[in-house]
Amino acid sequence: MADDRNPYVMLGIPFGAVRDVATRAFAKRARGARRQRGVAPGGVPLTELTWALNQVEENIRDPRTALHVFRVPADPWALEPRAEGVLRPGPERLSRQSGPSDESWSRLLDAARVEALHQIHQHIAAGAQLPAR
Repeated sequence: MADDRNPYVMLGIPFGAVRDVATRAFAKRARGARRQRGVAPGGVPLTELTWALNQVEENIRDPRTALHVFRVPADPWALEPRAEGVLRPGPERLSRQSGPSDESWSRLLDAARVEALHQIHQHIAAGAQLPAR
């Protein structure tokens, strides 16, 4: 079963960080966890932080070869192709599937005009006062 936890993300450190950086990050998060009854900021339990520190310190000897740890790219658009091509085709204009809508568009505009005129009349009538006799 694959483990979808990333120790670097859990500790808030860059991928491939050294042991000292991981230890400082763990200490910082653990202080927050002690204040919040065993749960670090972000909802990570202290046991998970301990696991993450152990992964960084012991299990991941060479981060470049750690293929089981998913990586979060610093630039999310780094893998996006820059120009049109096989991996990024240009837009394709589709033919119209419905009939012409000029008549329904005219009916919609007429209904909007009637509604707007009704709203204006109500607004004027609400603020108008009859002259005294």
